[in-house]
Amino acid sequence: MVQMPGTVKSARALLLVVGAGNIVASLWLMMAAATLRTGAMGQLVIGLLLLAALPFGTVAAAAIVIAAKFTTGGHRVRIGAVAVGSLTVVGSSIIAGTAISAKLHNGA
Repeated sequence: MVQMPGTVKSARALLLVVGAGNIVASLWLMMAAATLRTGAMGQLVIGLLLLAALPFGTVAAAAIVIAAKFTTGGHRVRIGAVAVGSLTVVGSSIIAGTAISAKLHNGA
């Protein structure tokens, strides 16, 4: 039986970690929406929180499916892995930039 190379195994493991992290982020946003009190703007905020959870869930599903197909996949699986990795890097950069600008704005 042919074994996957070490780099492919580590890429598959990282895809599973990315998927798990996005599931946690999505669940966190959905729990925040579920525990929010509805008031004047409450329903709008709940909708925005659920809308923000959607990309996390989508990337989580894509990462887990691609990790599952890694042993039998070909070029499409590699392209999908690159796409998930790119989305993760871009999303992390946006979140980090937002957090830094919010910290700078509050400090001013």
